[in-house]
Amino acid sequence: MRKREAPDALFACTPYELRNILTYVHLNRPQDADELLRDLLSGRRPAEWQVLAEVVHSRLRHPGYLGDMPHTWIGSEYARTIFGMLMREDDARLQLLPGAPPSWVAGGGLRVGGLPTAYGALSMSARQQDATLRVTLEPGLRDGTPVQVWWPTRQRPKNVAVDGKSRSDFSADGIALERPFHELEAEW
Repeated sequence: MRKREAPDALFACTPYELRNILTYVHLNRPQDADELLRDLLSGRRPAEWQVLAEVVHSRLRHPGYLGDMPHTWIGSEYARTIFGMLMREDDARLQLLPGAPPSWVAGGGLRVGGLPTAYGALSMSARQQDATLRVTLEPGLRDGTPVQVWWPTRQRPKNVAVDGKSRSDFSADGIALERPFHELEAEW
């Protein structure tokens, strides 16, 4: 993928590579996941349409095969990828922000409303202001659902409080909790 960024690089690729993004998330390599997502999204042609073709060429006016536009299989992979970067369901817990890059929680942050999961509906907001990350969960997850929050920066915070109570059982990756919370605050 990085060879495609070289000046005058000639290539054709398929945005099916979106499938690899969640592999990076599962390997705890969120920076690589974000880099690949950004690279693939830069292949939208024309950019104003915000769609991915089945085949993306380095030359904007290449007279070769493009396949479907928009390509719905790519579109479904894109949606699955975004959901997987925001949350991951596993047998033991609901994982929050496993692949969310720092840019997603910066500024106005992100908000998810009523996303169906195996553990109930996920309504969450996450916002990083200066050195403080705030994650808020609204009602919807089943009581007693174990949750894990991943830090987008993958750096160990100085302090973590969950619903106003200080916690010390966190790492550079995140924190595992026994049940849903209302507000989590992490300070670096």
